Amino acid sequence: MRILSLLGCFLASSVLVLSAEPEAPVVQGKLSAVRLMPVSRLQLDASATSPTPDGVTFHFIMIRQPGIGPLALKETRDVMVGGESYQAATKAKLGKQFEPETVVADAEKFFEQYPHLARFAPKERKGALAISVTIGGAELSAGKPFEVILHVGAGQQVEPFKFTGVVPGKIKAGK
Repeated sequence: MRILSLLGCFLASSVLVLSAEPEAPVVQGKLSAVRLMPVSRLQLDASATSPTPDGVTFHFIMIRQPGIGPLALKETRDVMVGGESYQAATKAKLGKQFEPETVVADAEKFFEQYPHLARFAPKERKGALAISVTIGGAELSAGKPFEVILHVGAGQQVEPFKFTGVVPGKIKAGK
């Protein structure tokens, strides 16, 4: 019996290690292909006079089909955490909401700034774009499931790319 419980603990810890930074699949759309790279929490600054909100940053790599025209992007303004709107939970807990931030950059320049994420990108990424979405708000619980949808495309056409995962642990400033 003891061997079975030890085996169970080993298997559970292996699953936790493997799920810490899974390689997300590339989701293929009609206009582009998108991959979600590892999600990160906002850095919390303990020395700030007003508490820094918690939150998450999603980094996506988008590889567009050749000749499809200019980038079209519908801003991601919310994420579902534990089956609940993060913006609604923030409003209920803090009495306010925080504006999300979206940054689009050339993928190669992005990886110069964040070289530790390059290993999660597709090998062939010529002309790829990095799209970072940061959504701040109320305290999050590490390990809770999330669902985020990125809407990207070309011209007036956007298509949804849905990704799921779990909220990572906190990062302290200076770490």
